[in-house]
Amino acid sequence: MKPDPLWSEYAEAMRGLAQVPASRDERLAQARAEQESALSAAKSLRDAELRRCAEWVLQARRAMSNAQARLVASKVLIPDTLGAPSVAETDPELLLGEVRSGVREFEGALANLRTAGRRMADDESAAQVLARRRLFLRRRLMAAGAVGAVLLLLIVFAWS
Repeated sequence: MKPDPLWSEYAEAMRGLAQVPASRDERLAQARAEQESALSAAKSLRDAELRRCAEWVLQARRAMSNAQARLVASKVLIPDTLGAPSVAETDPELLLGEVRSGVREFEGALANLRTAGRRMADDESAAQVLARRRLFLRRRLMAAGAVGAVLLLLIVFAWS
């Protein structure tokens, strides 16, 4: 006797259902393994980024201290007084003279800065005036060209 095909399909479906819990457990285990590997990869990337950031912070601090040292050396920046030794005892008149000369230098530099600012503003306004003139001339030229083109078309159509 030949087995019934419907019964064979039913038996096959039952075997598949019996394997569902095992395949689900396999998928869960595989997903856990993938999650753990992704987590460890993300942690290693994060640690590498943190190391790079720490290196950048160190480089930025070095660059900042070098820039401050250059500015102090060029007398653009006043050095930090907390790290510097205190001023030695000198004649108050000498100190007063130094302060007055420093004030005069500062006022002179401030006047130069103001003059430079006025010059820059004048240059900018002159550039704006020049740009406006160019725009005006460009528009006039376009209008003249349009009028010429219309006249040329009228002449051509009048002769034809």
